[in-house]
Amino acid sequence: GKKKAPKLFQALARCIGQRWRNLPRARVQEYDARAKLEMAAYRQKMAEYQETVVEKNIGDNEGKEPVEETPVEARPEGSRNLGESHNNEPTTSSSDVARSDQSAFQSSSLTSQAQLSM
Repeated sequence: GKKKAPKLFQALARCIGQRWRNLPRARVQEYDARAKLEMAAYRQKMAEYQETVVEKNIGDNEGKEPVEETPVEARPEGSRNLGESHNNEPTTSSSDVARSDQSAFQSSSLTSQAQLSM
């Protein structure tokens, strides 16, 4: 059931961690080198993707009037500008999401590689 899953996951994670720590140094260096190559390819693809998104957005917004933000003190009570959360803090940007996705990708890639070699 649901209560067994966390214990099973913990046991699996512990086993994987132990096997990773016991890998010979040369093998770890191989994975590090592969991870660097994969990260470079990921960054290149992400940069290309970001360029297409920017170009598309520029094309979509051609001829449109820019949106002006109203200063906080001049706004009606409770209203907010686009891209603001309820507490006037900026919302998470796509670059923040991309950075977190990048970290997750790197971590999962290394784990997957470690599992494949065992």
